[in-house]
Amino acid sequence: MNFFSSSSVGSGHPGLPSTDPSMTLSLVLGPLGNTNCSSGDVLTQFRRHSLVLILKLANVTSDKKKKKKQQSQSARSRKRQSAVNTVSRCVCDVFMTAQVCVLYFAQSVELTGVKEEELVAVPTPISSRDLWSLLLQRHPRLSVLQDQVVLADKQTMSEQQRDVLKLSRDWLSVQEVVDTVSSSSCGAISVFIGTTREDDVDGRKVIGLDYEAYEPMAQSEFTKLCADIRERWPTVTHICVHHRLGWVEVGQASVVMAISSPHRHDGQQAIQHCISQLKAHIPIWKKEVYDTRDSSWKENAECSWAAQHELPVTEK
Repeated sequence: MNFFSSSSVGSGHPGLPSTDPSMTLSLVLGPLGNTNCSSGDVLTQFRRHSLVLILKLANVTSDKKKKKKQQSQSARSRKRQSAVNTVSRCVCDVFMTAQVCVLYFAQSVELTGVKEEELVAVPTPISSRDLWSLLLQRHPRLSVLQDQVVLADKQTMSEQQRDVLKLSRDWLSVQEVVDTVSSSSCGAISVFIGTTREDDVDGRKVIGLDYEAYEPMAQSEFTKLCADIRERWPTVTHICVHHRLGWVEVGQASVVMAISSPHRHDGQQAIQHCISQLKAHIPIWKKEVYDTRDSSWKENAECSWAAQHELPVTEK
């Protein structure tokens, strides 16, 4: 399961310097494999900003006190302690809570009944495990996904002209994918087409699949996958993957990918690696729908993506 969240904090307090409003906290939550919540602290950058604020105010307080040399040492000591207490209270008010927007995907939508919600006054710093506990308090039914929680930072879309990932609710065109990777310098184009098969699951026939994805992160993970492919097979020229979203009936293509290369050997190996890693790393979920009209979300047993992500704070 996964959730995505973003939070930003500003000073909003007279006389206090503002923090960077573009600071964001991001999460993603969806059934991508078996992993446990990280217990490490998050929002470390907010804590660093808190430290800077304390130092700045401490310096100001110190300068003011230097101008009051006529005051006794005991009076200065009492005021210094009072200033520290005031700063501590201000820092707690400004930095120690955050507003988090949570987006739910796949089975988590069915368990919570919502696709997104806002958590206000979330204490920070907070461990990812504690943040998950907050969600469990609001939605106890999420506990069935306890061992499938994925925490990851928000990813920005990164595109390269020679690499294309397209997520579409329309029928896929093999020719369009082939044309995308075609190059006069390449003598081979390796193609893979994945279709929905009529499987039998416990006496029930699969009549279709329903796909869902978190698209910005899918683009980011695809960029990493392309870099990995080129490191293994440097002669690979273009990589293109088109993947269906939404309802895909039996017999229809759910994914079409093509890789061009000067010679077929590298392309064939790269295409096999691409499909296996796509299933393991790209945040795309599928729900099997049966002829009995019931359904089930399918976990990807190959998934290693979940275990590679923690919960940092990033800047836009």
